[in-house]
Amino acid sequence: MRSTIPFALALLMTAASSGAQEPSAGLRIVAVVPAANQGEQQASDQAIQYGERATIQVASAPVFLYPDTTRVPLTTLKRGTVVRVLEVEGNWVQVEFQDPQFDKRIGYIERKNIVLPRREVALVTPPTAAPPAAEAKPPVKPAADAPPPKQPTGTTKVPDTKPPARTAPEPTPLQAKPTPVPRSPKSPGPFWMVLGRVGYFVAADPAFKDIYRNGVAYGAELRVGPPDRSRWPIAAWLEGNYRTRSGNVSFTRETTRVEVTSAEAGVIYRITRGRLSPYAGVGGGYYMFRENNEPFGVAKQNKAGFCGVAGVSDTVAKRFALDFRVKYSAVRMQPADFAIKVGGATVGLGVGVRF
Repeated sequence: MRSTIPFALALLMTAASSGAQEPSAGLRIVAVVPAANQGEQQASDQAIQYGERATIQVASAPVFLYPDTTRVPLTTLKRGTVVRVLEVEGNWVQVEFQDPQFDKRIGYIERKNIVLPRREVALVTPPTAAPPAAEAKPPVKPAADAPPPKQPTGTTKVPDTKPPARTAPEPTPLQAKPTPVPRSPKSPGPFWMVLGRVGYFVAADPAFKDIYRNGVAYGAELRVGPPDRSRWPIAAWLEGNYRTRSGNVSFTRETTRVEVTSAEAGVIYRITRGRLSPYAGVGGGYYMFRENNEPFGVAKQNKAGFCGVAGVSDTVAKRFALDFRVKYSAVRMQPADFAIKVGGATVGLGVGVRF
């Protein structure tokens, strides 16, 4: 652990040679003391670059969609899980992690549950003083009786006067290399869900129920909405349904058959987003009624109505989804002499895929 010292120690020593005209360079020692731990922590957090890796340091760290511990966590990461740091916000860290079900996801982890990479500040050592130059010595005169130097005989070699080839200067340690700009992760698109449905229909009109009773209804649904990490917890749905029943007229006991085809659409509010996602919503529909019986012939009418839904969807695997839902439709028609309620409640299950 680094110790915190509130001052810097500087020692300057200068030595001069006796008899020299100019003072020689001395020895200069400078000690730089690191900053306080709190300042280092702030500098380290500011120096963390986008996309750096960090590690979970606790046994289990919950990941939240927003920096709020009162919400239901998206998932829990185990100790040693490696994540990518996107942003540090006080006591929270926004990270990108690998979800075994939804691939890459983004969430918030408390600062105490993660080990962030630390960056050390390089200390620049001041250049040392050049050593004192050696004293110039007078040239030694040759002795008077020394023989003159012999002149070389033969061919003399002419020195090469060609200038040396230039080489590229080596980069100095002080030259900083350009930092590559990190690429931002590709933002996820909207989610799509295609479901095939089957349910049990309970008629709202007692007379309709007395003749045709309750029965099975079939349908298909398309649901689309923003990704789970979006701040908008809504989605839109479009659905088509078909049901048919046979019965007997109350008095004559003649055979009669009814067919109801509907097209419905609306919006739902996703209470939570993740593997389990409960929801509730409202919408409208267009209902086509057709009744065919032997004594009266064919009676038909088309009319708009309203509907409401509530249920929960479960992403069992990465792409496989189940959806349990209760729907109630309200529409009143008069295809013949008297008015009837064509709508009712449908309790059903949807099976499909999610993109």
